Amino acid sequence: ALPVHVATRDVDAGLLWPLPPFSGLPAVDIFFVTNPRRSLNPAEAVLVAAICELVETTPITERTYP
Repeated sequence: ALPVHVATRDVDAGLLWPLPPFSGLPAVDIFFVTNPRRSLNPAEAVLVAAICELVETTPITERTYP
């Protein structure tokens, strides 16, 4: 199962199809996990930094769904 707020865009684009149940769906947390003991290559470091910045600068109300 995918979180509703993650799959909505792909459902709207016809790339995914919703399956029953269609209502009363549970809220699902998504965790971004990294290993601080692992050295990252430059591309990985940029990606991790960008994701962390997005999480820190986006209000929680814009990162959740009802």
